[in-house]
Amino acid sequence: LLSGALPVDFQWTNINTSAMGIGQFTLLNQPLVLSGLTPGLYQFKFVGADNRDTLIQRLLLAPPPLKGQLAILSQYGAFQVSCSDKDDGEVLLQVTGGTLPLTFLWTNGDRGIRADSLPAGPVSVSVADARGCTLQVDTVLNAPTPIIAGLEAIGETCLDQNTGEIHLQSVSGGVPPYQFALNTGPFGPKKNWTGLPDGSYFVHIQDAIGCVRTEGVILPSGLEFILKLSNDSAMLTGDTLRLSYYTEPPADTLIWKPAQGVRVISDTEILFFPQFSTTFSVTAINADG
Repeated sequence: LLSGALPVDFQWTNINTSAMGIGQFTLLNQPLVLSGLTPGLYQFKFVGADNRDTLIQRLLLAPPPLKGQLAILSQYGAFQVSCSDKDDGEVLLQVTGGTLPLTFLWTNGDRGIRADSLPAGPVSVSVADARGCTLQVDTVLNAPTPIIAGLEAIGETCLDQNTGEIHLQSVSGGVPPYQFALNTGPFGPKKNWTGLPDGSYFVHIQDAIGCVRTEGVILPSGLEFILKLSNDSAMLTGDTLRLSYYTEPPADTLIWKPAQGVRVISDTEILFFPQFSTTFSVTAINADG
């Protein structure tokens, strides 16, 4: 209040809503704050102690409300995150209204209008303007299901025969079609590997987006098959000679060359009766072949 006969009474009216209020000035230049007012056109009537009055109008404006929506920038076919274990989602906030400056806080800690390195799942951003007005916008990022593989591993039957096998029987998840690789080999359609020595292997499955699942496989070594024979021997023409032999595990078949002049008489002994000096050789085969 700059002038007038004190005390000065006043009445305010919101012309838009018909809300009203009253007050009084008892001092010149006395500040008075009216709070909690809604936007609209206000009329103020001041009446001094001398009954002189005056009218003024003031327009109280409100900032436009905060509004926002999220635009997903990352697209991998039908998904917004490339792989189930990746954090490569990107989202942009498009916001209007409020009173500048605006502040942002995303679920992953980013503080700009754009967030990246997002995993699959819910994404949320909170916005606050200079007057403390707030807004929260949410969305969900989807990723392919994890790649799952079913493997069959067959170790070699006999030691050092390199007969191990790996068969990729089923693949699911990710985004088909798939390609496959064994250890450091190139990716391709092959999903069965044979003639493998014992040891550790890694089967890699890659989907159409480039997501890779690696499965470890151990092929056990085959059984060691031992064959021991007696030392070379001398005998006289017309004699017979018993010599011992040993196999572990037990042999299922013994094949002697030549077959004449030799007979197996037990699991550990052979009878020789050659007609002349002869070199005999034997091949032992166990039950596993």
